[in-house]
Amino acid sequence: MNRLAYILKAKTQYNLHSPFVFDLYNEALLPRVDSKKLKTNTLSGQDRRNAALIYKLADHYGVKNIVLCGFQKGIPFSDWVENVLPQLVGASNIDVRLLGGERKNNLLIVCPIGCYAMLKEENEGFMSNDTIVVTTNIHGGKLAERQWDDLCFDSFNRLAVDLYSMGVVFYRKELSEERYTLLV
Repeated sequence: MNRLAYILKAKTQYNLHSPFVFDLYNEALLPRVDSKKLKTNTLSGQDRRNAALIYKLADHYGVKNIVLCGFQKGIPFSDWVENVLPQLVGASNIDVRLLGGERKNNLLIVCPIGCYAMLKEENEGFMSNDTIVVTTNIHGGKLAERQWDDLCFDSFNRLAVDLYSMGVVFYRKELSEERYTLLV
């Protein structure tokens, strides 16, 4: 999907009927955050924007455990998620190999779209009701879009939100199965 098609399809707070998604949009995604607070001076462009969105999600939902997988070490964005984000939200950073199928509460998983299927296969049962998965580069090509579609229709998925630069998936059982495209 190109950026123009995304903008035409995307919804804003005026088109949202789900109370959960309305709250997500207005309380977690829209408010601005001071970039000095986020310590994103090493990031540029889209990485800085993604970092701000991930921070706002983690802060709003009280994330206590963060898993970063599938990114190369030394890339400014992955370094920020691994080192700065846990300090900002008071969370612990968990190595993906330590999951081992054990359920973690208040879990945020940050990974490229291509890494998610492998992560899920290796750690079946690790997702609890309050797990949030953030995948990057969901519109990076036909393969990435197909993987995003597969993730959206996964049997564990309850709510999928397309933010163009990244996708957010919630596993809350109390939510109805829905898919949103939001303009942020």
